[in-house]
Formats: sequence, structure tokens, C-alpha cells
Amino acid sequence: MNALSEFHWLRPEWLWALLPLAVIGWGLLRQTSRLSAWEKQCDPHLLAELLIRRARHHRWPLVLLAVAWVLAVIALAGPVWQKLPEPVYRTQAARVIVLDLSPSMNASDLRPSRIARARFKVLDLLNRYREGQTALVVFAGEPFVVSPLTDDTKTIAALVPTLSPELMPVSGDHMRTALRMADELLRRAGIQDHGEIVLVTDGYDDPAGTLEAVTALRAHGRRVSVLAVGTEEGAPISLADGGFLKDSTGAIVVPRLDPAALSELARQGGGHFVHLSADDRDIDALSSNPIVQVREVRPESARHSMDRWREEGPWLVLVLLPLAAFAFRRGWLTVVALAVLTLPPDPASASGWQDWWARPDQQGVQALQVGDGKKGG
Repeated sequence: MNALSEFHWLRPEWLWALLPLAVIGWGLLRQTSRLSAWEKQCDPHLLAELLIRRARHHRWPLVLLAVAWVLAVIALAGPVWQKLPEPVYRTQAARVIVLDLSPSMNASDLRPSRIARARFKVLDLLNRYREGQTALVVFAGEPFVVSPLTDDTKTIAALVPTLSPELMPVSGDHMRTALRMADELLRRAGIQDHGEIVLVTDGYDDPAGTLEAVTALRAHGRRVSVLAVGTEEGAPISLADGGFLKDSTGAIVVPRLDPAALSELARQGGGHFVHLSADDRDIDALSSNPIVQVREVRPESARHSMDRWREEGPWLVLVLLPLAAFAFRRGWLTVVALAVLTLPPDPASASGWQDWWARPDQQGVQALQVGDGKKGG
């Protein structure tokens, strides 16, 4: 893109500081024009008696002051026309929530049911996850990805209320496969040596295979935490027709929570083990001490990059340095101060400050009113 089209000021309000300089310059121009008019009307040998001339070398401090003033104002206003990419460093956290949708999650030992309470807790977790990326996997007889890793947790939250064991095409408990799928999601996202898996479940049927999967995850740098859903007393599993789930012998199935087995699962995974609670203690524990990694977000990632403008004003300060050196010459500041304070020249030079506000005849009347007859005449 053309640099001229990108040109702008970072602090344009500083340009108002040029107005006082413009007023002083206008006064100097008026003085010059009035002196030229007198030179045309009077003989040269009379001008020395009529006008108070300023030495030409006294104008150089004013010229240098004007140049320095303009350069300083431009530098302060911040001229820019080139944009530079600036890498952004952010805290990167990644976690996968694995939700159990096996038939036992329909047990009613937690009111209204285990799955209903589990869904609420998943929503609470999503609300806590404000940084990084989150994915959601559900499983029963087979695992399914509800959402891959994303930083849009609101989209995941919108899907959670629809999740239930009845949606799963195959009943069962393939937790081991679900854990491996969670690991695969993290790996595909480029997260090789960190990441967390939060398992929301009421138990598992394959202790040896599940522990083996968790041990492998831990070796990859993953951390597995467990939110246990249910009670040790258990309760029957309600069916849609109003009855209860029965086994092959006709006995009513009463799934009971095994805290020791789930606690061992979390211990092997290096994570937290918590019971589902009526308050936020379980959520506080699961969201504490997250596994994070500070990484650089590359500039080509438009969503996470920030741009800054390269300010060119400081280069003008280098030009000001030789001009500032003149200020150390003896009497230079005094000349500038006197020149500025006496602009426009006094009335004896035929171009006084009062000329800006009143005509010569009006000035004479005002002088007579104050008793200055000599001036009024």
C-alpha cells in the first residue's frame, strides 16, 4: 500500500500549537509591509530619523525559532505512515471435557438425574474457561466429538443441554477410546506436551484398559481430572416407558459410584478428583492450577496479531539539536525574548500594536482623552 495513503498523525491535537507561530509571523509580515510603504514615501536620508530599524542579524534568531517551533510541533504530533507487525504473547491453555453418556447416567440418585446435574456442571466449567481452547467429547458404546478445540465456549454451551444417553447410537462404556480421542484432538491442534482432560463420569467397566490409557496420557504431558457423578448407594435407571432398566436375569440395575476407582484414575492422570457438589467447590477445584503455556502468536494470524505504527517524529529531534545549540550563544535567548515581546514594533516605527485595533485618527482621539497632547497631535 502507498505510504502516502497511510500517512496520519498519532496526536493531531498538537498541531494547534502552530497557531501562536502563525500570529507572530503575521505580525512580522505587517511590519515589513508598513516599513516598505514608508520607504516609498520618504527620502532615504529621512528614514533614519523616522523609523527605528532592527538589525538584520537580529532576525536570524526569529527564523531559527520558527523553524525549531515547526519541527517540534510536527514531532509531537506524531507523523506516521508505516505499520509494523508486533507479535503478541498470550497464555495458552487447552482442555478437553469428556462427558459420559452411558445409560447409567440416567440414574436418579442425584435429582433430577445424574446426566442433568452433569450437564449443569459442564456449563459451569465452560463459564470458567475464559482463556485458551476447549473441546467436548461424549461417549457411551462409542466416542463422538461434539466440538473440536475452540475458544468459542458459548457455542459449546449451546449444545450441552441437548446431550443425553438417548442420543447415543450404541450403549456401553468405552471410556478408554474416548480418552484416546481427547488426546488426538490435542495433538491435532499442535499441543504436544501439555493439555488437560476433564472426565465427567459415574464409573467405568474396563479398569485395566482405562488405567493404561490414562498412564499413556500422562506420559504425553496430559493431565486427567475426574468429576464423579452419583452416589455410593446408587439408584435405578429410569426408562422412557416409565419402568427401570433390568439385566439379563430380570433384576433391576442399580449403578453405584465407586469413588476409590475414580480417585485412582485421577491419581494416575496427575489431576484432581472431586465429587459433584451442590455448590461450586467441585468447579473451583477443577479450574484451579490450570496447565498453561505462554507462547507467541505469529503476526500472520490476523485474529491474534496487533499492529503498531512506526513513529517518524523522533527523527526530527535530531534536526532540532543543531538549532538548540544556538541557544547557548551569549545573548541569543535575550534577543529572541525581546523580539517576541516587542512584536509588532512600538508606535515610533509607524506600525504599533494599537494599529491592529484602531485607525490613526481614533488613536489620536484616545491620546487626547488621556491627556497625551503630544501624541494626539
